[in-house]
Amino acid sequence: PLALFVGFGTIVLNVSLGVVGFGFPTYPSTGIGYKGFFIAGNEVSAALIATSAVVLGTAWARARTVTYLMLAVVTVLVGALLATKAAIASSLVLVVGVPTMYLLAEGRLRSSLGYLSLAAALASVTVAVFAQSLLQTPVGQRLLFLYGRVSIVDLVFSGRHVFAARVFRSYAEDASVVDLLVGVGSASIRRFGPISTEIDPVDVAVASGLPAAFIVSAVAIALIVLAVRSIRSSEFAPAVLISNVLLFGFA
Repeated sequence: PLALFVGFGTIVLNVSLGVVGFGFPTYPSTGIGYKGFFIAGNEVSAALIATSAVVLGTAWARARTVTYLMLAVVTVLVGALLATKAAIASSLVLVVGVPTMYLLAEGRLRSSLGYLSLAAALASVTVAVFAQSLLQTPVGQRLLFLYGRVSIVDLVFSGRHVFAARVFRSYAEDASVVDLLVGVGSASIRRFGPISTEIDPVDVAVASGLPAAFIVSAVAIALIVLAVRSIRSSEFAPAVLISNVLLFGFA
């Protein structure tokens, strides 16, 4: 997993450079978030999920508690500084979920439940103590701005579900059998709505056809199943499992 370690370090380096004024903000229109010299914030979030899961998993599996705690703090900070919903939520899930998954893989159900309870208690205390400070951060200000203006579904999908519904409606009304089978390609995708809904199965179905969308989804699910089957025999399987689940949800 050397490439994943290098990738994680590259993300940390770029976000750190962003904090000190180099590179680009994650959201140029508001100046919120730091992504360094990366171009697309969402793709960096996906890369953070893939790399940090293995980095955290390796530290936990090799019983390096202090190293794990340090890497966990770095992961959460990087997720918060990127300021995308995926990065923030996934970093929190990973630092709690990776140890839980390893404990479950070892058959230590009570230990996993105890760890989850401790993590929930610490998170609650942290939020209670630092609530005002957290709300003053760029991420907190963004959440305050959105609070009361959008529904939970809108907040989670950022309007992508509206685009997807529009595409499906146009697709159902206007697509030919050939369009359904092989797609319309990226050049003609505007026939059915926005050039991208940013929901991968939907975009693949329109651009490359329903069979292609099925294959892509089937491969993603197969990778999750493979990680489950290898969870007791591979050092990296628990980390890969939680990473793949998060990436599938992210897509």
